[in-house]
Amino acid sequence: MIIKCQLANTKIEEIRNGFSEWLEAQSPEFKERLVDLYNDKFNCFVRPRYDGSHQTFPDLNMKLLGDRYGIHSIYQSQKDCIWMLKQNGGGICDHEVGTGKTLIMCIAAHEMKRLGLAHKPMIIGLKANIAEIAMTYQSAYPNARILFADEKSFKADNRVNFFNQIKNNDYDCVIMSHDQFGKIPQSPEM
Repeated sequence: MIIKCQLANTKIEEIRNGFSEWLEAQSPEFKERLVDLYNDKFNCFVRPRYDGSHQTFPDLNMKLLGDRYGIHSIYQSQKDCIWMLKQNGGGICDHEVGTGKTLIMCIAAHEMKRLGLAHKPMIIGLKANIAEIAMTYQSAYPNARILFADEKSFKADNRVNFFNQIKNNDYDCVIMSHDQFGKIPQSPEM
């Protein structure tokens, strides 16, 4: 088995060296065309990087967040993610557990409302996390008007009233679960 691996590695090295020698023998025009072709086909996508370090969050109550959750500052990764969400009009916060996704969602939603980037931001989360998201939002922004969908709000006889509250009031944020959001009538295009 070791001999076969050594033979394979030798062959790979021969191919690499052969390609390098072949490429070196080509005309400058051909090399340039090959580089352009490679770059157009494979080397043309760059993941954007978002630097949110310049942001300030004027309405954010860090004292209350510190008292309730022990949060004394916003991580750079959170600022970067908030900036990405503001730039793109929303998005996915693909952070690991415990890195502050809930606070990212709350700050981003509030900032988008404050800056006029969104009229009535909505945070949709897992059913088990909705109460925690609402508490975090209320701690971060004690004066904010939020509408939080608990189980009672979405019982069949209360659902229409809840939808009317969303439609007819100017909330800073509406918070509900995926299941609840799925019960809102929407056009097929949406």
